[in-house]
Parts: sequence; C-alpha cells; structure tokens
Amino acid sequence: IDCAKGVEERTIKLMNNVLAVQAGRPFLVYDSSAAAREAYIDGARAALLKKDYIALEAIIRRALESGRPAASP
Repeated sequence: IDCAKGVEERTIKLMNNVLAVQAGRPFLVYDSSAAAREAYIDGARAALLKKDYIALEAIIRRALESGRPAASP
C-alpha cells in the first residue's frame, strides 16, 4: 500500500507540474515532510473520490508560491 501511495503521489505531482508549465507557471515545490506528504495524498483522494478540492487546492497554491522557474530549452 505504501508503494501505491508513492506512485499515486508522484503521478499527480508530475501532472500538476505539466499543467503549471503549460500555463507559464514555475515548477511546483512541495513541502516534503512526512505530514505534508500524507496531507497531499489525503487531499488528492478527497479531490478524486469526493470532488472535494479544498485541501488539494491549498497545497497546490502553497507549492506554486514556492515554485521555481522551469529550465529554458
């Protein structure tokens, strides 16, 4: 189950970074603490399963504020 959580988390974060870069935003920088990772997974599940986006939106907003510019080609 922990492996599946990690894959789920990385996949969603990858897609969020793709969307951010396509929108001209910097790469997202997430809090990497254990508590923040668990909150991210809980927020993603709430968004996917319950259409409750509040927690995930707050996490992504903080990650955008901490973002770093994408490398130029």
